[in-house]
Amino acid sequence: MKGIIPYEYYSLTWTTFKNEPYNRLRKTISFVPIDSSNSTNYNAFDNYAKRLFLKKCEDALPKVKTDFNEHMDTGFASLCLPDFETGKKFGLNHKKLILENIVGILDHNILIENKGRGEEKIIKTNLSLDDKQNNDVIAIEEPENNLSHGNLRKLIKSIESKCAGKQLIVTTHSALIVTGLSLENVIWITENDKKMLKDLDKKKTSDYFKKLENDNLLRFILANKVILVEGPTEALLLPRMYSQENTRTLDEEGIDIISCNGLSFEKYLEIGEALNKKVAVLTDNDGDKKKIDRWNAVNSTKEMTKVYMAQDPVDYTWEVCVKKANEELVGKILPVDRDAEYLVNGKSFEDKTLAYMLLHKVDVSLKLIESGQHIAIPNHVKELLEWIKK
Repeated sequence: MKGIIPYEYYSLTWTTFKNEPYNRLRKTISFVPIDSSNSTNYNAFDNYAKRLFLKKCEDALPKVKTDFNEHMDTGFASLCLPDFETGKKFGLNHKKLILENIVGILDHNILIENKGRGEEKIIKTNLSLDDKQNNDVIAIEEPENNLSHGNLRKLIKSIESKCAGKQLIVTTHSALIVTGLSLENVIWITENDKKMLKDLDKKKTSDYFKKLENDNLLRFILANKVILVEGPTEALLLPRMYSQENTRTLDEEGIDIISCNGLSFEKYLEIGEALNKKVAVLTDNDGDKKKIDRWNAVNSTKEMTKVYMAQDPVDYTWEVCVKKANEELVGKILPVDRDAEYLVNGKSFEDKTLAYMLLHKVDVSLKLIESGQHIAIPNHVKELLEWIKK
């Protein structure tokens, strides 16, 4: 112990002339930012490592620190550095060498901060959420960065299960985050305003998209105007149909086309109405007159959302409507074998051109576009395009 002052066994206090302790100013809110896109000395992980060390080693801390200083002095002395003047040599400054400030946490003998920024972000977030006493507000900057889809889903589940009693602020461009943390919590900033979905029906709509994990939802929320379609064939042909009749494209008009992949578009319409967003739906009538009448009645009561479909049940699907409007063109460009039997859902079609179109939907759409010919537009599609651009 020669030459070592065991200050770890003592405590230092500051008092006023009245022998009263000074009251340290406490922050009313403890704010923890988590952003793995930049490196900073002050972050949730460093603080947690320090707090964990002091807590786990609390009883043995004086001895641990004294032993640490002795070992450090012994190790430094073993370097055998020469004296640079008589009676003067290099030594360790124990005021700078604070053990709890240099302690790290190893995971399978690897420092956690060396395991990648994605892994670091997950650990920081989980540790911050676990520390219910010290962290009031936790802000996470784009948690999707550096994370695979699977790890991002794990992080979302962790946030959901641990964020009770916390004020959590997440900034993101990820649809998975938007749906995973519940739509009614979403706030997005526009040039002149902020928008929210807090009044959305949680059970019917928010939970629906949460289970669906639909990547198109964020596109839908951020778009100025939207056309919802059932599949990729409509999504391919609509921009061409629009641009051949107008001097501007759909993109230039700020109109986004989103495929619902055959899923219910009514959930999207509910969000569109909550946002007062102009939304047009292009769908099939499925040969159902009642379906046609129902949506015509709904359309008459709505200003910002409209559902368009062919008005004749005979024109039951998209391919029927396109073929009917472009008989000559499709007959010329499609390689239909008149001697072949085309089965659609196990049924043989007398109209071989239509059967071919139903069996090769995307390919037919591409052939129509690549033909360079004018594509005639079905009447209900014309009405949709005229309405959405107003």
